[in-house]
Amino acid sequence: MEVLILILFVGGFIALIVWAFRYASRVNKRKAKLFEDFALAHNLQLKQDKIMLATLNGVKGDFKGYDLYIYERMQGSGKNRHVVTYVEFKQCPFDFDFKIGKENFFTKTGKLLGMTDIHFNDDALDKKFLFKSKNEDKFRSFFDYKLQAELSALDKALKGSIYYSAEEKKMTYSIYGATPNQKTFDEMIKVVNFMAMMIGNYRN
Repeated sequence: MEVLILILFVGGFIALIVWAFRYASRVNKRKAKLFEDFALAHNLQLKQDKIMLATLNGVKGDFKGYDLYIYERMQGSGKNRHVVTYVEFKQCPFDFDFKIGKENFFTKTGKLLGMTDIHFNDDALDKKFLFKSKNEDKFRSFFDYKLQAELSALDKALKGSIYYSAEEKKMTYSIYGATPNQKTFDEMIKVVNFMAMMIGNYRN
């Protein structure tokens, strides 16, 4: 009886490992296809790295005239290992720091960095999003009604915060986790397009 239980236990464990490999393989293929299609559609350079069961994807190149990088990175260790997806626009023209995100996304670190809360006297917008900047006048000047309307349309798609560092001339957006299906990938690209629109609006 004990031998039978041991055999069943080992068999179940092996079956679980096989299932995990197959599941990871399916997810990796879906993710890779999404990144490959996006790179092909926009003539971007594709990069893929494998770490254990995960395939980490990335694209970089000129996107609508701007220097874009999208990449996945494994963070943490042991059971706490997870994928974080990053979007970066480099060499941006802004000369002041700012953050944009959902309400409750920001902690007191914004104030420690010298940023102040900004409100647009639009109850719907101010309840959904939180704006911070080191230069309120400049932020208000470029973040006009058009950008406010576009941001409102991103309500469900925006999963993280958009941050710009004037020192690094880099605008970043990060998502906890990967983009394993078309829906989540499309939501990320909506944010990418919005970030490019912000850069273009400031240049104009």
